[in-house]
Amino acid sequence: MKQTRKIIAMVLTLALTFSLFPLIGVSAASTKAKLNKTKVVIYVGKTVQLKVKNKNKTTKQKWATSNKKIATVTNKGKVKGKKAGSVVITVKIGKKRYKCKVIVKRKVNSKYNEQTTINSNELPTTKQTEQQTTKQTEQQTANSVEQTTTNSNENMTEGVEESNSDWKYLITDKNITLLRYIGEDTNVVIPSVIKGKPVTNISYELFGDFDEGMSYSDVISITIPESVKDIDSTAFVALGVLNINFINNSSLDADDANYWGAKICDKEVNGLYISGTTVIKPASRDITEVIIPQGITDIGVAAFAYCEKMISVSIPEGVTNIGGGAFLNCNSLKEVSIPEGVTNIGYITFCRCSNLERVVIPKTITYIDNEAFYETYILKSGFVNNSSLNPEQFGRWGYWGARLYDEITNGMYILSNKVIGVVDKESKELIIPDTVTRIGSYAFSGWSGYSDLENITIPESVTSIDDYAFYECSKLKKIEIPKSVTRIGESAFYGCTGLDSVTIPANVTYIGNTAFKECYLINLIDNSEINKNPDGPVIISPIQTKYWGATICDEKINEMAIVNNEVVKALNKDAITFVIPDTVTKVKEYAFSYCSKLTSITIPESVTSIDNYAFWGCYNLKGVKGKSGSGAQTWAIENGYEFIAE
Repeated sequence: MKQTRKIIAMVLTLALTFSLFPLIGVSAASTKAKLNKTKVVIYVGKTVQLKVKNKNKTTKQKWATSNKKIATVTNKGKVKGKKAGSVVITVKIGKKRYKCKVIVKRKVNSKYNEQTTINSNELPTTKQTEQQTTKQTEQQTANSVEQTTTNSNENMTEGVEESNSDWKYLITDKNITLLRYIGEDTNVVIPSVIKGKPVTNISYELFGDFDEGMSYSDVISITIPESVKDIDSTAFVALGVLNINFINNSSLDADDANYWGAKICDKEVNGLYISGTTVIKPASRDITEVIIPQGITDIGVAAFAYCEKMISVSIPEGVTNIGGGAFLNCNSLKEVSIPEGVTNIGYITFCRCSNLERVVIPKTITYIDNEAFYETYILKSGFVNNSSLNPEQFGRWGYWGARLYDEITNGMYILSNKVIGVVDKESKELIIPDTVTRIGSYAFSGWSGYSDLENITIPESVTSIDDYAFYECSKLKKIEIPKSVTRIGESAFYGCTGLDSVTIPANVTYIGNTAFKECYLINLIDNSEINKNPDGPVIISPIQTKYWGATICDEKINEMAIVNNEVVKALNKDAITFVIPDTVTKVKEYAFSYCSKLTSITIPESVTSIDNYAFWGCYNLKGVKGKSGSGAQTWAIENGYEFIAE
């Protein structure tokens, strides 16, 4: 699901970018002004100065931040990082706006972080730690006073973020800025007053943020009151191609901002919202049959995405373009006949339409995106290509990303005696039929959404395990590679972190360099001739470094891989807590990277060093548990985490 959301977010972002292109071009040409930076990275507590180049000196500047809890900005363009996260800094010059994305990161440059070995006898006492904490608090207070003075001198008002049942907003002495819609109404009326103060501003992506994942809202109308004086150009961007009946009672000219990122529909026909001659979306995603009316020329980007109950669609003559993601995840759709006249099929148009039995491509087609049918399995006899395009020249698997199959056996798609995919991606155990000779690329790939596989039986008929065949099957516990196998492709078992032991058969003549990358094995037994040894089979020791990318571990404890008393990798990315065993002395670089659900970690006294970036991407990590006066406490304080004494 994550991968799918990323894909559609990309599609809609590109669509919006192109729709705004003419407007952006005009702005640039007319003012010639620009920011000295469009993207910058700073650390918490640090500042960066943004400047406007080629600006008319008489024109007033107005600076704003999308989230003042992450970063503030003065009325002179000085940005300060407050906590880890990302924001958009906007400067308004006249009627034009210019933006810079600011990424704020935690500090990691402490002595304890820099792989410094700490002698337990030299660790700070509880009293020393309390003194250090007091000193830090005093310094923070001084810095706060200094910052307050600076802001006061520059006449900057910070405001306070509050919320009610429908809105998150920023309240100041004079007005209200709306930050995020959190209600459930489909007909949204923006309030003119909150807590007795006028709502004058609508800020940065009101209905969601592309960086956080798309907001699939059912909003069908928006009403803007007279009180609103300023709306960010991306305020409604997360609504993407959703239909909006737009009522603008303010004095603002919506056309200047392309309705601030929104798509506006003109009418409803056959249960479809239409803008001009473009289908925007259905009135309900539960629609089962779609009849697109005559006169339509374009099926919009992601128009029918996630209409999972849609069985059939009738596309009339006159349609010339089918936009990217138009039928994404329409997994009940059985047949689609693209009419003569259509010339273009966009990116992931029919991605993951898992029940498609027949596709007819007309001779008028001149362009099909390489991944138009990505992750879609179609019976070979049901794929009719009447165009002059050669499908095998395009896409990762040919046929513009589609996987054509001959039959379904044991819950697997089979093409020419090769497994190419799985029908039920939640299956935990599979038996490959003995007619199969190859396991195809990405056949069981967790990257393709199939990551629950725990056990698989491979018959002696199989001779090749192709590239990425079991890529990121992190729950795969056991693999018996049969003696018949001669080839193990690149990244064939990449990221199979659950595997403990692998035996390479004697007949294997080729193994890709990354075949076992991100695998943390207790034993790797090589019976092949690739690494010849006169004494026979070799059990690879932890001292040896390169065995097709695998890391050979001493042990696995508490879902962590341990090598030489060092944590090298957390094996469960979904864990909310880890307890490091008291035999561990070091946490390696990136050991817990992108454990995004991790909220707490217990670090024993035995740990004397933690590498930089050991917890990179652990955005929800808040608490560090350990003994008072330990190195864990020092590290927690220096890196801004709450320390919980045990």
